[in-house]
Amino acid sequence: MYLKIIVPGEPVAQARPRFTKKGKKPRAYDTDKCANYKNAVGMFAKHALKNSYDWIYKEGTILAVTVDICVSLEPPKSWSKGKKMSAISGDILPTTRPDCDNYAKTYLDAMTGILYKDDSNVVSLSVKKIYDYTSRAIIELTARELFTDLPF
Repeated sequence: MYLKIIVPGEPVAQARPRFTKKGKKPRAYDTDKCANYKNAVGMFAKHALKNSYDWIYKEGTILAVTVDICVSLEPPKSWSKGKKMSAISGDILPTTRPDCDNYAKTYLDAMTGILYKDDSNVVSLSVKKIYDYTSRAIIELTARELFTDLPF
């Protein structure tokens, strides 16, 4: 099974959790920016799933999922035209924050419950950051069905 999702716009990495107290128990929550972006990623995942004839996820199905994430970032506007062209051609790579793993957390969490039961179903993960003309994220998933829970 294969699925490709393209999420346009500036990618948002998972921020550190914020905490609040409800009664005596602390509760963690996402920032508004991160929560809104995860909702958008979820909508793009649902749209890709709706238009896919290959990806099948239903309750009780156990999938082993491989995820490849490419985060495309626009070069800083302050850079010269020549430096921007070097960045887009791959000679300069984005070694700045946010980290690749924080981007991965955003996408894996956003697709949980939509494309797979839990992000523990992800058995292989690849994340890269590149410079490009437009900011976006390209997520490619491949899955293999391991088994289906039987009703007896």
